[in-house]
Amino acid sequence: MPKIIMLDAEGLQYNTEPGLVLLTISRSDIESQVTGSILERLLILIDTTENITLYKESLMFQVEGYDDDPRELCEVPEVRAFFGKITQEWPFFVWFIARGLGGLAFYFSLHCRTTVLRDRDGASAGYRIEDPDEIMDHLRSLIRRSNPVLAKMRVSNGELTSSIKSALSEIT
Repeated sequence: MPKIIMLDAEGLQYNTEPGLVLLTISRSDIESQVTGSILERLLILIDTTENITLYKESLMFQVEGYDDDPRELCEVPEVRAFFGKITQEWPFFVWFIARGLGGLAFYFSLHCRTTVLRDRDGASAGYRIEDPDEIMDHLRSLIRRSNPVLAKMRVSNGELTSSIKSALSEIT
């Protein structure tokens, strides 16, 4: 079983062991649209070439404070706006979001027109992104904005291509 290490921003900066990075976002940050603390932690992931490699495909989100809200997070305008604001400042999600855990689908549900699928009882059973072209447009924007920085930090074209392909296979 992998070791669980709880780190704040400073601890994350000095960590040398691979693992899942769980980015916790509070409802109060979302409602106030305060992104500083989140961006501080995200910027550490791209601070060094070692961090870029260490944390590749390891990022997940935990949004707290909406357990009693009947809406899915992609239906909450403030959540969508918050993630949009973060993405404007930090476009590296394709490289860092963990694969196989639903993080990419969640991320794109917040940036694209999304329909929540419900069962007969009205419980959420997943969601569908309405226009696949919208996913691709957003993905191209992220790649266009992040790849030059990652390349400058000595991430090879092969590694960039591999990460993009794994993201595509998961979201299409």
